[in-house]
Amino acid sequence: MRILLSSLAVLSIGASASANLVRNGDFEANPYGLGGHVVPATITGWTQIPGAVVAGIGTTYLGAPSQEIDLSGYVDDTSGTGIYQDLATVAGRRYTLSLDVFTGGNVGYTGGVDVRLNDNALLATNLQGFDRTNYQFSFVATDATTRLFLTSNHGNVSHVDNVNVAAVPGPAAFATFGVSLVRMRRRKAHTKP
Repeated sequence: MRILLSSLAVLSIGASASANLVRNGDFEANPYGLGGHVVPATITGWTQIPGAVVAGIGTTYLGAPSQEIDLSGYVDDTSGTGIYQDLATVAGRRYTLSLDVFTGGNVGYTGGVDVRLNDNALLATNLQGFDRTNYQFSFVATDATTRLFLTSNHGNVSHVDNVNVAAVPGPAAFATFGVSLVRMRRRKAHTKP
């Protein structure tokens, strides 16, 4: 029983380590209307970059499978408009970032998405998504707070969705899990007739 509880504790450590640090990364907290698009006054969990005019995209608009945010909003050929969010991180710890990008190439539009951390660290530039494309990155936090910026890169369609940042489980979690497995095997071997 004790071994089982140890294994469950390790599994819950792994699960909590992979929890999404981004609030409203799927952009479903605010209704944008089926097939429509609006300029939202606020986006739950996110801050709009001053002067930015982003748009909330409703399900089915330009084929959107769920609600999205258009970082370029209603202003074509924009660059640098978008949103940001402060994430609680641990300095020196590795994190994964994933997000879906759609830049409208399959319907005759252009655009791009830039991903930045804090004030200067460019994680990715001009991400393209002919269809909705998933991108994944890895980074090491440099502070207790990491500011994640998502901005448009010269285009009229710069949609993002399903933004996820999760801590990579550390070696200690894997080591503890390994010890628990060894204990379970030894115990099983001793109880066989």
